[in-house]
Amino acid sequence: MAGAPEGEVPIRAITNGIHTRSWLSHEMAELYARYFGPRFLEKPADHAVWERTEEIPPGELWRIHQSRRERLVFSP
Repeated sequence: MAGAPEGEVPIRAITNGIHTRSWLSHEMAELYARYFGPRFLEKPADHAVWERTEEIPPGELWRIHQSRRERLVFSP
């Protein structure tokens, strides 16, 4: 609506946000809670929580990734 007065534009906000608890798989939520602590679920946007990403062993992250991928690809 180019040129329309701001009050007449029906769009109020655009967001790329997600609902973390419903977006993450159960396995990833458990992994994050184990390495980030319960604060992750309370404040998933807190950068201090995500600074601990390096603590997750790559093998453990890969195992969960593979499990989720298999479920996606091979599920009936």
